[in-house]
Amino acid sequence: MSPRVLIIDDEPALCAGLSSFLEDEGIGVQIAASGAEALALAEQNNGLQLCILDMRLPDIDGNQLALRLHQLDPSLRFLIHTGSAAYSPPDSLQRLGISERDVFSKPLLDMGLLVDAIKRLLHD
Repeated sequence: MSPRVLIIDDEPALCAGLSSFLEDEGIGVQIAASGAEALALAEQNNGLQLCILDMRLPDIDGNQLALRLHQLDPSLRFLIHTGSAAYSPPDSLQRLGISERDVFSKPLLDMGLLVDAIKRLLHD
């Protein structure tokens, strides 16, 4: 069974490029452009294993969204994909197992690093 990943980002071009790359790597992808959409997809319990999460969304802070998604499904893993070069996971996310090595800055020039991180998180 291929990994199931939810990309949560409000930038359509970024989502399209990331989605195409991951699908070429054999990873199943869904996209949510807002926190509300991400929560609705997670509530459907459709086999999602990992979220690639932007920190700046139109309706909710990414840190808060990660906590809410974790409440819905404690087995979900997270990678942070942010435009903020200074971002560091707060203690609340570190308690979920999100560390500095799970944070990727936009634009990500080597998408292979993201694929390696997905494989690492889903096989740990």
